[in-house]
Amino acid sequence: RMSAKDLRNVYLGKKAAWADGTPVVLVVLAESKVQDIFLDEVVGRTGKQFSSYWKRLVFTGAGSMPKSFDQEADLRKYVQETRGAVAVVARGPLPEKAGYKELAIEE
Repeated sequence: RMSAKDLRNVYLGKKAAWADGTPVVLVVLAESKVQDIFLDEVVGRTGKQFSSYWKRLVFTGAGSMPKSFDQEADLRKYVQETRGAVAVVARGPLPEKAGYKELAIEE
């Protein structure tokens, strides 16, 4: 489990590593209604504000843009193969192959 505050910090680049020290790899979809709802409700930013926030971090040298995918299948594959990667996707069955871990958000 992860608190909403901790997850918000991950998405705002304020938490660079997981509890075990693994670097956070933030992954996003170029367009996603589910992701937009998550950003609004958990991160407190619209999709446009989130993108502007990260562009500002990049411009000031304080961060690198999250890796972006156009297709959810490509994003899921990348997350599965990349240690420390995190992304928001529509809820559904996860493949049986190891590599995914569903996070429950505590308010």
